[in-house]
Amino acid sequence: MPILSPLHDPGTVISTAQGDTPNSNTPETRIQQFELAGRLSRCARMIDDVLFIDVSPEEQRWALKRIYKPDATGLNTTEECVSPQRVMHLDMEILEDHLGLYTTLYDKRDALAEKGKMGEVRRFPNVDSVLADSCKYGTYKGYLHRVHRVVMRRSRFAALAAQRAVEMWRQGYDARKLKSTADSFIRHGYRPSTRARAMRLRVNILIDAGIERASKARAAEQAAAAKRAAAAARAQQAAATATAAAQRAATIQAAHAAAHAIALAAEAAERAAAEARRQAHAKAMETAWARAQGVSAGQGWAVARHQAAKAQMRRRVQQQRQCDMEAAWASAQGVAAGEGWEAARSAATAAQRSQRRQLAETAQATDVRGHADALLRSCAPLADLRHVINSRRRLRAPVRANPRPTEPSR
Repeated sequence: MPILSPLHDPGTVISTAQGDTPNSNTPETRIQQFELAGRLSRCARMIDDVLFIDVSPEEQRWALKRIYKPDATGLNTTEECVSPQRVMHLDMEILEDHLGLYTTLYDKRDALAEKGKMGEVRRFPNVDSVLADSCKYGTYKGYLHRVHRVVMRRSRFAALAAQRAVEMWRQGYDARKLKSTADSFIRHGYRPSTRARAMRLRVNILIDAGIERASKARAAEQAAAAKRAAAAARAQQAAATATAAAQRAATIQAAHAAAHAIALAAEAAERAAAEARRQAHAKAMETAWARAQGVSAGQGWAVARHQAAKAQMRRRVQQQRQCDMEAAWASAQGVAAGEGWEAARSAATAAQRSQRRQLAETAQATDVRGHADALLRSCAPLADLRHVINSRRRLRAPVRANPRPTEPSR
């Protein structure tokens, strides 16, 4: 069904934003239909993007339904942006200021980068590529053409031209050639031409200021990178120092452990040596006792008795010394008690004699029993038995101060 039916047929049903209505063919309806057609003609439609200007929401839905026919194609449309918010269409952004509506350049990649969904994008060739300089710097000239065609504010044109020049300078492009390219475009392609001289000066000033700021930012970034590198080096050095300290501590701890182990081993060796000495001494004592007994070693009667006599003599000497010390102590006690020196010495002598008699009796009994046991175990001949009898007679004799062993009579 056509949008506008023939005006000469007042009974025809027409399709409008308000629905299908009969064509009354009055001056008011004809004006409304012509006004809607004029507003739709000022809209822009691409394959998947439509820009409506001064069209109500009902009229937009009606037009989209007539354009895309969703019932037949299954296509759905959504509203991306609407005034008074930002309105973007293709590579343009429609804004409004005190002078009215105007357009400026819009790049979806910049919007994605601002949202953190996309990194920095290089929009020009690498300066180290094999392309000719005219091709590489020609991309900047093409960008100026695009900005001049889209941007409707001179201040915005100058800012965008300087911004792209600074971006290319950061990537290694020559600032003098960039400024020459911008001057050439503005001199020959900028409109109005009466503003070209002022625009050239403005763009050059902005380029110089932007390069200066970029240089300071680069220097600050390099200084920050140097500080970070120095901090990383210090951290690495601190880590190395800590590692070395830990290694030294581990070495010292290992040395202490080794020293402790050596000390423990030395102590164990000393204990083992002491135990060996004790065992050797005990074995020597056992051997001496066996020799004194004259049985285990298999020695003769004379040698065994001589060794027993020597051992007895050593015991008596030790006992004599002990008696002398006790007598001296008793004398000292008697003198300290106020007695006379002679009385104290007499009492000490008497005590010494009594002690000697007791020791002699004990020794006699021990020697007689030992000789009898030795005689019975070794089965000595009758001559040895006579010697035992003689020795018993001698034992009844008074005890000498320093007895000496005598050889048995044969």
